[in-house]
Amino acid sequence: MAFQLGCSRKTHQPESATPATCPMRAEVDENGNFTAIKTENNELGASLDLNIWLIRKKQEYKLQLVIIYKGLDWLFAKPAETLIMTADGKDMELISSGKIELQSALARWWGMEMAAYEITPEQLKGITYAEEVTCKVGKREYSLTSSNFECFRRFYEEHVKEKEL
Repeated sequence: MAFQLGCSRKTHQPESATPATCPMRAEVDENGNFTAIKTENNELGASLDLNIWLIRKKQEYKLQLVIIYKGLDWLFAKPAETLIMTADGKDMELISSGKIELQSALARWWGMEMAAYEITPEQLKGITYAEEVTCKVGKREYSLTSSNFECFRRFYEEHVKEKEL
């Protein structure tokens, strides 16, 4: 998967990354400025990852939740379709800004889909510090685990909290 912001990029793992829980990847341009910080492999279940991406283009920042689905069937995440995050009983309907990558076949029977959903720092904070969070994509519902919360908390505290996004 390639995500291009109009400049060449290098990828590196921050030294603070803990490979076992929520690896993060930073992409930087030729001047050493970051263009994106992304969590990876934040698994909600055997077939769905829910990652956080902070993307910078010039002086503008965009915060997204990105779903990556891999399975034997198709999820059919459509542009402008809603992802419903329920944090401590309060629904947050997030609208997709469109697919990042069209559906693709990984192997003979496996498929993959990706979609990005805009999220505000306040919404991310609500998810991060909630006691219980569910994620509904289409007709499928997933619950965040302690490792998911750890990933969200680490990303929020390192890259969002007390920053002006």
